[in-house]
Amino acid sequence: MSIDALISGKLHARPESRTSKNGKPFATAKLRAAAGDGDSLFVNVIAFEQAAVAALLALDAGDSLAVAGSVTPRSGRTGRAWRARRWMSWPIRY
Repeated sequence: MSIDALISGKLHARPESRTSKNGKPFATAKLRAAAGDGDSLFVNVIAFEQAAVAALLALDAGDSLAVAGSVTPRSGRTGRAWRARRWMSWPIRY
């Protein structure tokens, strides 16, 4: 299931450059967005297109970012206590 969304927030950490198994470059980042209930929502962002990769890698931790498109909501676990957290997976196109 996916939804169309526009989410803005601040980068939790510096975006990372990666290479796929077939040698194509891509970038990943984690966006921290404020949820309506005062909590935070972590959004995993992945960029494949060259312009989107370059734009994402030009940013740093704490920079503001807005992404729009189709998102897949998922639940994940983080932390030492395996506390349930909300997060989304987000491929971006530029």
